[in-house]
Amino acid sequence: MRSVDGVILAGLVVNEAEESLWIVPVPDKNFNVNTLSFSHFLVERVLQKMQERDIELARTGQISCDRIFSYDIIQEDNIIHEITIRDIGPDRLKQLRSSVRCTFEKMHEKMKSNH
Repeated sequence: MRSVDGVILAGLVVNEAEESLWIVPVPDKNFNVNTLSFSHFLVERVLQKMQERDIELARTGQISCDRIFSYDIIQEDNIIHEITIRDIGPDRLKQLRSSVRCTFEKMHEKMKSNH
């Protein structure tokens, strides 16, 4: 995953069989989980909303409980080490890629402007 100016921001692996997505930011980027574009946009507005939608679908019997969208953010000292997203479904992959790229791009731009 690259920024508009060609800087590598993260590795992204899609496992279509397991409908999962694994994202590993480049170690020297030090993307902070408390950055608004990450915490507010990606986590709250994208990931949590997808999870809430699936919980409701499971509650009404439209999907099984073991197919509910879920995610894990592994961090150390507020720095993102990896993000694992499960049960994405084929219709969400494009949106997730776009949202993650946009978020990391904004975080990268903010870091550049702070230096």
